[in-house]
Amino acid sequence: MRPFHPAASLLVWLFFIVALSGLHGAGLLWATGLWLMVPGAWRALLRAAWRMRFLLLAVCLLSGWFVPGVPCWAGQAWSPSREGLQLGGEQALRLLVMSASVRLLWLLYGQAGFLAGLHLLLAPLAMIGLPVGRFNLRLVLTLQQAELLLAARPRLSLAWLAASLQADQGSQTLPDKVELGFYSWQYRDGALVCVAGLVLIIIMKVVQ
Repeated sequence: MRPFHPAASLLVWLFFIVALSGLHGAGLLWATGLWLMVPGAWRALLRAAWRMRFLLLAVCLLSGWFVPGVPCWAGQAWSPSREGLQLGGEQALRLLVMSASVRLLWLLYGQAGFLAGLHLLLAPLAMIGLPVGRFNLRLVLTLQQAELLLAARPRLSLAWLAASLQADQGSQTLPDKVELGFYSWQYRDGALVCVAGLVLIIIMKVVQ
């Protein structure tokens, strides 16, 4: 049993990410602090930070050296700018919270529930001819492969790549269908989406 429909939770997550994109400085820190009150958020955040450490560092450093502003060390031509480091830090924080929050949804609903919510949200696109079912299947295969790589933690090398491309590896039978969980949309799901949408509108009006 889950408190809300996975599609409703995905919509709230999307609203949350959109709100984060418009927040800066103290507002961004407050929103992150409120999100950290969610059970399991700290653990997901630390795990995502460790996995994304090089990407987050690159975002901060690139912004620090390529965004113009007041240099951190006066008189040094190679000094990063304060505005650049702040901008890079904010963007790194957004990426970190986005990754950790979607991981929480995945752990809460599991693969079947997560894909059921995603399938419901993408279902209208099937009316214009987009292959929603095929997209879900490819997403499942990608996520399964990513989980296997994270569990095995292989050392990337030419030998490992050659072994991965062996004929016996490529001839493995892949699933041709995806099992989705069944969830009924209830009144509280609609109320949750409406409240989240109203909060998003208020936040966007305030930050403008």
